[in-house]
Amino acid sequence: MRIVIALLCFLILTTSPVLAVEHLTSENFKETVSKVKPKKDYYIGGESIEVDYTIEPASSEDQKKLDERYYTIHSELKDAEVEAKVTLVVGATINHPTPDDETGPGYLQMKIGDTVEGIYQIKVKVKGVVPSIDERYREIKALYFEITDADEDVLQPIALKVYNLDKFNEDINKLKEKINELSARIVELKNEGYDVSNILSKFNKLKANLTIAEEYFSSKDYGRCDSKLDDVENQIEFVNESINELKANIVYDSVKKIMDNTLNKLEDIDVYLSQIINKVSAETYANLKVEYRDLKEEYNDLSTKIDDIKENYLDKGKYLVAHAKFKEIEKDVTKLNNRTTMLFEDVKKILEKKEEKKEFDIVALLKSNWVYFLGAVVALLVTIAVIYGFRRRGRKWDELR
Repeated sequence: MRIVIALLCFLILTTSPVLAVEHLTSENFKETVSKVKPKKDYYIGGESIEVDYTIEPASSEDQKKLDERYYTIHSELKDAEVEAKVTLVVGATINHPTPDDETGPGYLQMKIGDTVEGIYQIKVKVKGVVPSIDERYREIKALYFEITDADEDVLQPIALKVYNLDKFNEDINKLKEKINELSARIVELKNEGYDVSNILSKFNKLKANLTIAEEYFSSKDYGRCDSKLDDVENQIEFVNESINELKANIVYDSVKKIMDNTLNKLEDIDVYLSQIINKVSAETYANLKVEYRDLKEEYNDLSTKIDDIKENYLDKGKYLVAHAKFKEIEKDVTKLNNRTTMLFEDVKKILEKKEEKKEFDIVALLKSNWVYFLGAVVALLVTIAVIYGFRRRGRKWDELR
């Protein structure tokens, strides 16, 4: 009789298609009982583990609600073997997988049809190996379920913390290298005379956090170590961005300073040109004017480009791109300033030459005609002497008379 009942139950459990008759929630199940062997706070890739998991309906009324469904059991363990034992209310048990079940690596899908009285208990066993991971930490699901017409994770999954200790060491060493690189960049900026006090404060904080992370790692507190290393990675990016921002603003200020110097010279050239318009040939003046206009037009074009870079990159926090573009345009700005300086000096010399010529015309005349001027002076002196002699002789004649 028992054999007949068991066969009947087997046929019922494997009947397809399976149709769910009521949506299941966690309230339809008792609190699940699970056991992980070995039980640990964390696992390392390559460790073998075993999970036992018991599922039971919350009440006698829920027993019937659990049948007529597909129960799919998953595991993220490597080479996982999944087994299940379904016990019916009538007392019969079915061990899975059966020939009608779908199976695969870390996968078992059971078909449970109409059991008449319902399901009393389902016991699940999973054996496998903790997978190796590339990152420092990952949470894997050693066991989780999908049930037809039921809430997602209606049954509590079994999650394990997995750490990669080699990755911890690797990341700590990489972070040390990045910190050394940041330190060199900060020292370079400081030696150039720039204020790095704000950046240095952030830098010292991240160095302290890396030291704390190393202490956690040494004490095998990998969870806190991982969290602290995340903080250090974020802080490194923050300090790096602060340095990039400072460098972008430095080259921007340099470009603006050169442009301001160029503009001042262009304004002076414009004034000087108005002063020499009648002191040079028309052709010379025209050439100077054309060169000035070309420089002014180039200045306006570069000024527009600089404003665009600031608006579209610097102001939007794209510091690396802004720095590269400012460095590129700095060459053109410097060339423009040099050409403007040359024109400024040329026009200034013309103006100074004309003023100098006017100031020293009499001196030049004296230098080129000194003989004549000397003769004139001698003649003047002789004339004065003769006049003076005649005056004295006239007074003596008057006395004799």
